[in-house]
Amino acid sequence: MNDKLILSHGKFLDWMPSEIKALAFSPNGKYLAVGRRNNDIEIWSWGSLKHSCEFKIPGLQSLSIEALVWSIDSKRLFSASLSGKITEWDLQELKPKTEYDSFGGAIYDLKINNSGTTIAAACRDGSVRLFLVQEENLQYTRSFSGQKSTVLSLAWSPNDEFIITGNQKRTISVINVLTGITKIWIKVPNQFKNESVKIWSLICIENTIISGDSEGFTRFWDIKHGTLLQEFKVHDADVLCVANAGNDQVFSSGIDSKIVLFTKEKQQNINIEDEKHKKTRDIFANLVQTAQQDLSKWFFVCGVRPLSHDVKCLAVDPRNQYLVAGGINTQLCIKQIQDFELLKERKMFPYPNQPVINIANNCTDYHSNSIILVQYDNKLQLWQDGKLNLNQVLDQNSHISSKVHSIPIEEQPSNILQMDCNDGSNIFCSNISQNGNFIAYSNLTGTKIFHLIPQKSDNHSYIDIEINSIKLPEKKSNTNSSSIFSHQILFTPNSKKLILCTSQAEINIYSIKKSNQNPSEIEITLEKVFRNHQYLEETKSKKKRLNMSRISPITTATISKCGRFLATGDRKNQINIFDLEKLDFKFSMPVFKIQHTAIAFSSDSKKVAICFVDNRFILYDIQQQTKSIESPPQSSFPKRILYKRTPTLRAFFHPDDPTKLFLSSSSWFASFNLANFPNLSIQDQKSSDSLDSQIQKRRKNKKNQTNDNSQVKANIDDSQINTDVSLPKKKMSFEQLKLFDYKNQILHLDFTSQTTLLILERVWLDVIEKLPNPLFKSRYGLL
Repeated sequence: MNDKLILSHGKFLDWMPSEIKALAFSPNGKYLAVGRRNNDIEIWSWGSLKHSCEFKIPGLQSLSIEALVWSIDSKRLFSASLSGKITEWDLQELKPKTEYDSFGGAIYDLKINNSGTTIAAACRDGSVRLFLVQEENLQYTRSFSGQKSTVLSLAWSPNDEFIITGNQKRTISVINVLTGITKIWIKVPNQFKNESVKIWSLICIENTIISGDSEGFTRFWDIKHGTLLQEFKVHDADVLCVANAGNDQVFSSGIDSKIVLFTKEKQQNINIEDEKHKKTRDIFANLVQTAQQDLSKWFFVCGVRPLSHDVKCLAVDPRNQYLVAGGINTQLCIKQIQDFELLKERKMFPYPNQPVINIANNCTDYHSNSIILVQYDNKLQLWQDGKLNLNQVLDQNSHISSKVHSIPIEEQPSNILQMDCNDGSNIFCSNISQNGNFIAYSNLTGTKIFHLIPQKSDNHSYIDIEINSIKLPEKKSNTNSSSIFSHQILFTPNSKKLILCTSQAEINIYSIKKSNQNPSEIEITLEKVFRNHQYLEETKSKKKRLNMSRISPITTATISKCGRFLATGDRKNQINIFDLEKLDFKFSMPVFKIQHTAIAFSSDSKKVAICFVDNRFILYDIQQQTKSIESPPQSSFPKRILYKRTPTLRAFFHPDDPTKLFLSSSSWFASFNLANFPNLSIQDQKSSDSLDSQIQKRRKNKKNQTNDNSQVKANIDDSQINTDVSLPKKKMSFEQLKLFDYKNQILHLDFTSQTTLLILERVWLDVIEKLPNPLFKSRYGLL
């Protein structure tokens, strides 16, 4: 078989990421919640391996994300909206759980106290509403009013005794929580004679309040007396966010995209027993006492600009190791707090963690065999793939000639259909059947299925498509099946079955066929429901019931090329294999310690590959139901793929060669030749399985040892895996692994034929051009 492939690059998609509006770390430091302008919420895993987006919650158009708050046990997530609602999100079913009215209009900020018992909301009517955090809900307790303008920001004091608020008329208030009395009113100086100075952000450290306002000042205030301690004018525009790492470091940023670091240095204590102070102690007793209470000053350290546009939010992880910034630039910017100025930042590109593009390769009713379905927030686009002129590519033996470096395009890709899906919620997932006759998508309002009837015309650039909606059959347990929220949608290769993985961890198998009474109509019949990802518990009456709190969302699903086997994996790493022909459950794989990110069946449907967040993979034999002997040793993976910052997002095999495995991420893809791997002995299998345990032991022994030189040189953190352990060394050669780095971001990678590999890219400069213009900065020597 010819090993050469045609790489077809496509840059015609205008897929745009959404800007970041809110960030919040969970108290246990394992998760980072990211709220975006399109109202989606992303949950990023902040574990010991790579920082990766674990799942996404689709947003509602009526619920904007202004602020995010975690509960003290890191199991509940709340958000604030301009519609005046506080929303609790279901992290199992990935949808809103409960909504609470603020009774004060739009909410601009949301903060939970340090004990985790009360949530405070900054409202538009000038009040602060308090909600008690209970086990199942939030209970409104009281309101602090008296301000005549909108409250834009708030903060809790470290002992939860006071609430500090900032409004849009340059006023900072310190309110006693128990009495509700405003202890101190602080009028922020208006240097530019502007009465509408807005207090955009507030934090409280010990006895110090730090504020950021619309005049670009970062100010430090005394919480006891309301006096101004220090002020810094280091920003060129509004300071939108401030954050602290412990009690000695403060960060601020805003419209000028500069992230500034302030540190606190303590002065020498004043010795009042000194002879000089004894003489003046009686006269200056109050001054000496004040100096003893405030023996520290804040200093400006440095300012960096890692992002190109406005920074709208900052967050520091509970361990005070990383600072995360986000804004209009749409990227997550991660900087290590230690050596903040020296170490380079790490940027996480906002490309989807689950497929938003699906390709149908057997479309005989269209002008092109390959049809591309592109998913946006509120619309679906259908593209007809372009055609390549292969006459100059193939040699006499119908093989790809090695002399050809570029292939002329015979026909450009064309957009043949656009479906607007403005039904109140962003699209979560979608798919297209291999024959191109069925499209399905799902959002919070339900799952919709459409039958496409293309009608060819003489003009190759135009196709008339008739669209008919198909209704799902009713279920006994659900009176309205059209409201099913699906996390995964799949079609079998023969387009005769539809698989829906629902929000309640059910796997519904539907059959698709033409109606006997009217052949032009399509009937969908429910054949089987699998509940292997659900967790049942026994009641006192020994009856089993579903425990909704233990449901884990299904994050991965794939079907074998022959259409017989189905593999599904959930967030808790439970991977199940089903037989679609017999409609039976086949077996479950062992639960892996490392989070899996992708599943792929080999082209002969005999093996399945499971890929992990650390970019490793294993092969599992379906017939033997054990780990395949063709799996590469876990100690042989080269560091150049283990140290990749973005995890594997997709895996697939060559259509005709089950020994060629392809892995892809947002910035790289790799091909593995499994035929060249030496078979593992039983001893090698045991040693490779114990790799993770050996790494953990070595990490504990070296917990207090740091190597600054290696960190600066490699620019990696200590969460990455050290593969230099005493295991059998069988390193991969260049023939076994081929790694390709991409400057542009990869949206999708898949085969359109046995010799053509389609790569759909998104050029980052094109994304930047469509963003709002950043703050203008005059440069020396330029107008």
